[in-house]
Order: sequence, then structure tokens, then C-alpha cells
Amino acid sequence: MKIIDEINEIANSIQKVQDEIDLIYKNGQKELLNDKIFELFSLKKKLLLLEKKAYLEMEPSIVGEKIDLYLQNIHDMNDKDASVYKYYIALHGTKKIIGQIDARFKLLESELYLGNIGAHIDEEYRGKRYSKQAFLLLRDELLEHGVKKPIFTVKSDNQKSINSLSNIGAQKTGEFVHDGLINYIYEYDLEN
Repeated sequence: MKIIDEINEIANSIQKVQDEIDLIYKNGQKELLNDKIFELFSLKKKLLLLEKKAYLEMEPSIVGEKIDLYLQNIHDMNDKDASVYKYYIALHGTKKIIGQIDARFKLLESELYLGNIGAHIDEEYRGKRYSKQAFLLLRDELLEHGVKKPIFTVKSDNQKSINSLSNIGAQKTGEFVHDGLINYIYEYDLEN
């Protein structure tokens, strides 16, 4: 069995167990709940390990000039209703992971602090505009999911990220307080 087929099979099993947990909870059969929750976490752990193994065997999902993106949550690859894609950021032509980027396609008001894009670059690779490149590589994916003006959020004391957002042309559109910290909201118009 190909690893992608195995990943999809486990993802389907996870969904089945989650449905069973919902039914058990609704029926008040709490004595069955612990075993199902353990089964769910075991399946999720197996899925993560398989997806990491698949990463080593697969081609990049999106190829750039200096970096490539590898989809982490492979089981969502065929799901057009997926709310988040998570990518490893690797140096182009290598499997050297230097960070990750998440693209969130649906945001609830309570999730505003997450923004549509969340990126992390390992310390030694910062300052080389890899997160900007990763964001630009996700442009088509965001548009395909109906995100025309992705939202970025950044803590008010994170000057490097604020500078990065300004460098790509994102505009500050507001601010909010989350966990006692002021956060700025930036938007970027993908259609301009």
C-alpha cells in the first residue's frame, strides 16, 4: 500500500472514531469514552508519523526559487473544505526544513488572533525573507480557497515581523488585545 493511501485510510479512521466519540458522549456512555479517546490519540500519533515519513519520500507541494513547501497535513490534500494547510519550509532542492507556514482558509471571529497566515523560520535562517517567499508561494492556494485579503496578526513588540509585513506591502488595519498583549492586524490584497 502506498504511504498516501495509508495516510488517507488512517485519516478516515480518525473521522470514524471522532463520530463514535460524539455518539458515545450524546448517549451518556461515559464508561466507553476513555477507550475511544485513547484510540483517537493513537491514530493521530500514527498519522503524524506517517506524514513525516511521507515528507521524506515526496516531491515538494509548491516549488520556489529559494525555498520549497511540503504539505504536512497530507490527509487534507484532497479536501477542498480543509480549514488549514500546514507546510514545512525547506531550502530549495533539499529536504532541509528551516521553518513552517500555516494557511488558514476560514477564521472565526474568536480566531482572529491567529490570522490567515502564520509562519515560523528557525533562528539561523531569519532575515533572508524566507517567510515572505513562502507567503507568496501560497498566493494561488489562498485565492483558490476564497481568501483575497489574508489577515496577518503580530504582537506590537515584534518589530521584525512588523517590518516584514511592511516589506511585502501589507497594510495595518486595526489592533486588538489577546492574552493581555496588544496585537496589530495587517491585511494584504492578493488581487493587486
